[in-house]
Amino acid sequence: MRDSDTVGRAGLDRFGIVLDGCPHANVEAVVAKIAAVVTGTPIPCDFGPLHVSASICAIAFPGGELTAHDVMERAD
Repeated sequence: MRDSDTVGRAGLDRFGIVLDGCPHANVEAVVAKIAAVVTGTPIPCDFGPLHVSASICAIAFPGGELTAHDVMERAD
């Protein structure tokens, strides 16, 4: 994550990441890195490590039509 990126909770079990200024050509590689970290990092719990998975969707919103807030508000 970069200082310019924003992470927020979008629901009970949903999170959003806004990659400000990420070139469209790099999005697939960034999504793959995020997925690898999420699925490859067990969470320690009293009953043993908890392994999680993630479904990731990426959209681009170039220009000035939508803001990051607009996109997160409409995400689902």
